[in-house]
Amino acid sequence: DGPTYTVHGVPRGWAPGRRGARAAGVSAVALTGEIARAGFITRGDMIDVLATRRFAPELAGTTERQLAELADALGEVALLPPAVSWAEVPLTARVEEAGGDRARVEVWSVLVVASPEVGLPRQAWRTVTVDLVWEGGDWRVDGWAATPGPTPALAAAVAVSGGDEVATVAEWPPASGPSAGGGGGGG
Repeated sequence: DGPTYTVHGVPRGWAPGRRGARAAGVSAVALTGEIARAGFITRGDMIDVLATRRFAPELAGTTERQLAELADALGEVALLPPAVSWAEVPLTARVEEAGGDRARVEVWSVLVVASPEVGLPRQAWRTVTVDLVWEGGDWRVDGWAATPGPTPALAAAVAVSGGDEVATVAEWPPASGPSAGGGGGGG
């Protein structure tokens, strides 16, 4: 199903068809943490590889706006994204539509954001709908929409961890996926 190689840290070389589209959609969602932590230039390069020529500029603009909103919500307007630990873990996915050179993949994930210096870590459970187009011999993101939930409740009497603890664990390598077993950086 892929990937067979990476460009600017973005997995590429997905198989055509439903299975390759599902794997590419899951990988795109899992990559959000690395894109968020990347510097402005590197982030743009990653998005150019991940998205179609048509959608890349829109995705880059939306990403920058959302990162600014996150920094504001954390109370640190000047907070640089690399100072924030960000891990998005896809839990399950399905191909909602597929045909020819287009596919729509829904990915249910949990997103954890933490900064050792700023407040308590936050979690967001969400379903991400990724529209994919077969472009240049590979699946590329051509649309992205996230909706909250479904969200399970925390277990009763579970203490909330501090930002340092969550940030440390969020930097562990992913347990599965294209970069499993690789070096640092979760996401």
